[in-house]
Amino acid sequence: MHDSHRETILHLQTRNIADAQLASFIEQENRKQHFRSVVHILTERCWDLCSPNISSRLDDRSEKCLADCVERFLDSSNYIMNKISQEGVAARTRINGNEFSSLTDFSLGAPDIGL
Repeated sequence: MHDSHRETILHLQTRNIADAQLASFIEQENRKQHFRSVVHILTERCWDLCSPNISSRLDDRSEKCLADCVERFLDSSNYIMNKISQEGVAARTRINGNEFSSLTDFSLGAPDIGL
């Protein structure tokens, strides 16, 4: 196989890996944004349920309810981010593990006829 063919193949594979990594990153960021939106919607609902009539001071019940909302928000956010991060690591491992698995030996392919 000619060095230029090998370089072209390696360049294309590197580009495909970079494209796959970029696609994985974009998908992960989109999922993060989606889950953040869901968590924020649920947090707003929780807030609305806990404090329908906010005055200058929260009563004990409203304060406890809002504290629970904050805790749920933090727990949910952390869980979702950890889960997405783990999936991202797994995806990168799959991409990097297959980095050169698709190398094809073109030395048995069509002869170079110099055209």
